[in-house]
Amino acid sequence: MLVIGREHTTEELIKFRSKKGFTFPLAADTNRQIFDSYATQNIPRNLIIDKNGNIVYFKQGYTEEEFKEMVEIIKSLL
Repeated sequence: MLVIGREHTTEELIKFRSKKGFTFPLAADTNRQIFDSYATQNIPRNLIIDKNGNIVYFKQGYTEEEFKEMVEIIKSLL
């Protein structure tokens, strides 16, 4: 899992990660280059990209049911 902080610096993300106690990686997207490649509005965006670089799952927002669906897709790809 990689969380991308749009319009945030690496330093801001390090502080945020520490404050929240997260252990997963966060990547800065200060100029929205990554965000603009996958979205035009609305966050969060949840994507699963397979080992060949294909997007195999894409949803906007968050629900527990969608999270369970993502977990199952990830398990199937491992």
